[in-house]
Amino acid sequence: MATAFGQGTFQNLNFESTMIQQMQSPGPVDASVALPSWVVYYGTNLQTNVLYGAAGHGGTFVDLLGTNVASPEIADCKYREYSNSE
Repeated sequence: MATAFGQGTFQNLNFESTMIQQMQSPGPVDASVALPSWVVYYGTNLQTNVLYGAAGHGGTFVDLLGTNVASPEIADCKYREYSNSE
């Protein structure tokens, strides 16, 4: 039997502080509005936009998912951030 260790103490990353309205159409949004108090970089490149409710496919992206998006990952909260890097 293998032993697994967690990453330590849970920290709320505060994705609920977004200023995006749940009914907003999916697509690119201002990163500072979608993720206040966060700065988004792809490598060393500062990003001014992230996706909202429009899951990226392939490549590097940051996506903020709300409960208006059919996603099994959103269960106990209104928003979830999803990142991918290839």
